[in-house]
This record gives sequence, C-alpha cells and structure tokens, in this order.
Amino acid sequence: MATLNVTVPDTGWVQVASDADAGFLAQGGGSYALEWATTATAAPPAVRGFVLPAASLVGRGLLGPGFVWVRQYPGGTGYPVTLTVSR
Repeated sequence: MATLNVTVPDTGWVQVASDADAGFLAQGGGSYALEWATTATAAPPAVRGFVLPAASLVGRGLLGPGFVWVRQYPGGTGYPVTLTVSR
C-alpha cells in the first residue's frame, strides 16, 4: 500500500478511494470530526454520510464497496485538515 496525505478543505467532499481500490485505510488526528460516505459513481454524495472522530481508523471493511468520500463535520471551520490515506 502506498501512503499519501489528503487535504480536506473546510467545505465540500473529497474522494479518498475509488471503487477499484480493494483496500484502503484512512486516519486523521486532532479533536475534529469527519463525515464519510460511499457512492456507486465518481460523483460526490447527494445525501449525508456518517460522522466519526478524525482519529478513527477507517477502511473498506467499515464503509463497504464504492467510491469513498470525506468532508469536515461541521463544515466551514475556516481551515483545511490533513488525512493520511494508505491504498
């Protein structure tokens, strides 16, 4: 697995894994929360995802198949956060 840092801005969804990524792990840090969602296509989610503390280790086993998206919760914090992703 290759590891990369993904910047999650204070607004909008960011794709962190495609449907072709059989496995991935992602984790942030700090005391903020992230909202996670999956979609069947490469389009951002139109519905709410579910919220977890940023320090949670999130992977394919938790989220299931599809494109994986993340955004800050709540949005509009005024600063980006960094998420470490291995895939």
